[in-house]
Amino acid sequence: MVNHTPKTVGGRVRMAREARKMTQQELAAAAGMNQGTLSTLETRPDRDVSARVILGLARVLGVSPQYLLWGPEAAPAADECAAIHDGLNSANRLAWLAAGRALLASQGQSGAPNRPSANPH
Repeated sequence: MVNHTPKTVGGRVRMAREARKMTQQELAAAAGMNQGTLSTLETRPDRDVSARVILGLARVLGVSPQYLLWGPEAAPAADECAAIHDGLNSANRLAWLAAGRALLASQGQSGAPNRPSANPH
């Protein structure tokens, strides 16, 4: 079977929106964003997207933020995540961290890493 999933975030947003028979206006209003911003996201593959926008769109569209970001493929490996993190400015690093914590919370996990304690007793 051929995978027809769009290769861009905007393409996946458009596909999910159309599958739900929503207009851009309806999706933008439900996600708390401007319709023009949504239109630009759907049509410009180089468009930067904030974590807040991804989380809002995923919630309304009933898909995971991971799907919107990476499609049906697996999320990036740890080294790729580190490279992404290193390429962000400080404000976007905080947004990226907040999005990661929100994803963990949506899966019923805490945001704290599982590390052995220094004093096991």
